[in-house]
Amino acid sequence: MSYLNVYFNDELRSKHELNPLITRIGRNKGNDVIIDNPGVSGNHAEIIKNGDKYTVYDLNSTNGVYVNGERIADKELRFGDEIGIFKHKLKFLAVDLPDAVKTSATNASAETGNNSNSATVEVDISKLNGLLKKSMERQAALEISSGKFSGRQFKLTSPRFTLGKSAECDFQVGGWFAPKIAASIVRQSNGYYLVPEKRGKPRLNGKPVKIRSKLKDDSIIEIGGTIFHFSYHLQDMDRT
Repeated sequence: MSYLNVYFNDELRSKHELNPLITRIGRNKGNDVIIDNPGVSGNHAEIIKNGDKYTVYDLNSTNGVYVNGERIADKELRFGDEIGIFKHKLKFLAVDLPDAVKTSATNASAETGNNSNSATVEVDISKLNGLLKKSMERQAALEISSGKFSGRQFKLTSPRFTLGKSAECDFQVGGWFAPKIAASIVRQSNGYYLVPEKRGKPRLNGKPVKIRSKLKDDSIIEIGGTIFHFSYHLQDMDRT
């Protein structure tokens, strides 16, 4: 398990256990980590877990996302990193330490390099790279199967593909009442998942989806009247 501790003026305000797939951060009530401050965007950032790796992404926020003082668009996290969101600091931790020892333990880990943990991480990343290399033998794609864009295809090469009304989404779904983000397709080391938003109301193979669901080859996704066909075919391999 991994945790985020939220600080304001060096005062601990809240603790959060990261979700198994996506942890959303922002001012809106639908986020997993809500920071009620006008300097924080409604949907400010998110942390995506892939295997044993966590990456933080800036969702085109107004005031940016910082990791250890450096502004980033996306950044792989290490335990002990400090995420800056406006005037708040979010500490990324491996365990939920008691408040009294949290700072000293984090500093000690940074000073010593925490060799035992570093070795473990190297092994885990090696395994993850092997899984990712194996998964690259498949090509995932999303094809629109209805409406004026029928036949248009997207190759899912990035960790996250968003569907919704917002112009910042990878594909815009129409409709007056469509949410800014209706759903996301997130790549993991063991496949792809459909992650619905609370107001998105997507359907998977004809059934409503309220929790993250793993996609299979030939899955049918419906959002706001638009139908998508998900494919996950093996690529042709060179034969000797």
